[in-house]
Amino acid sequence: MRRPRSSLLAAVVLGSFVAAPAAGLGQGAGCGDAVFYHGTYYSNPVKLAKPLTPGRTIATTFGPHCVNAGQPDSVRAIAGISPRLALLRAGAPRHVHLAPGHFPATRGHPLHARLYPRGGPKATCRTGKVVTWRYAIGGSPDGRGASVGFRTSGGGFIGADVYAGTKIASAVTVAGEPYVVDQYRASAVVRKCQGGRPLVLKLTARPPS
Repeated sequence: MRRPRSSLLAAVVLGSFVAAPAAGLGQGAGCGDAVFYHGTYYSNPVKLAKPLTPGRTIATTFGPHCVNAGQPDSVRAIAGISPRLALLRAGAPRHVHLAPGHFPATRGHPLHARLYPRGGPKATCRTGKVVTWRYAIGGSPDGRGASVGFRTSGGGFIGADVYAGTKIASAVTVAGEPYVVDQYRASAVVRKCQGGRPLVLKLTARPPS
């Protein structure tokens, strides 16, 4: 299974950011697992420990970046969950496609307990200097949403971890959940972990003005 590639966003923290398939790709070049719904690409399937209850069938396409790719795989809504947050592969109730821009790694997300049945992800450190960053978001959180990137004022990039207790807020919500995507302006309270990646304790975001 290959994750669709992007011509818009740089390759950043592993597994942390959404990517659209490159224009003109066919099914054999990464579009076979692409799910495009409500104007956005969802993650490749994430396998859960236990099945979810399927809801209604959802009409999706491969999206504008895939041509001559045949028919997309059938997907379903998830009972009790907005399709704007996640979709279920038809006939595979343990395989879920997650919408970008959200943080299922945090306890507030409605699928957190299903994705992290043991309560993770844990905080990567308990001590370290706490600072506030005011940067633009770099890329859109994708998949499990366990990390986020920031674009610094000097054109650099910093990746940071998100854990179950991270507090996320945004001026924009989708289906009641905070929505954070590339170029949003962010104020992040971050703990600098010695010998490891920074840990986000609180993130507040808004669209660029």
